[in-house]
Amino acid sequence: MLTAAYTGESTITLIEAHPTPPAPGQVQIRVAYVGLCGTDLHILHGSMDARVETPSSSATR
Repeated sequence: MLTAAYTGESTITLIEAHPTPPAPGQVQIRVAYVGLCGTDLHILHGSMDARVETPSSSATR
């Protein structure tokens, strides 16, 4: 599936991601609508880079 990911330096990149099936006791939902909140905008503007993970930073763990 195509996803939008914050990749750092005020950049959002479209990336291909493989969905993970739900584990026992979890459910999968179909999303109809999404939105942005104020925190999302702070992240996009780069003011929270020290507090958020990017796909490249989580891959180095």
